[in-house]
Amino acid sequence: MERYRSYWMAATLVFLGLAFVRVYRKPIEEACASGSSCPPNAGRRFLGSPSIRVNGADIEPGREADSPFFGCRTYTVAGKTVGVPPERWLVEALRRGV
Repeated sequence: MERYRSYWMAATLVFLGLAFVRVYRKPIEEACASGSSCPPNAGRRFLGSPSIRVNGADIEPGREADSPFFGCRTYTVAGKTVGVPPERWLVEALRRGV
């Protein structure tokens, strides 16, 4: 039985983690019901930082259906992952929004 100790410990940690997620994690719609405390941008489909919106629309094309995310955001530009959006997207979004 001693030789299986590490496996039992790993399984225990996995189950404890799953139990924690099940108990404490709620979908945003449920967690942000009226009258509850809620992260400031949960209802606005915040996609991480830095996020730039013009008239409520994200400047990155194709990200409208993504679920909200609170953390560091990346952008996909010409097949590469970058940390800031290209200036061209901002200019185009501003022209569409005016």
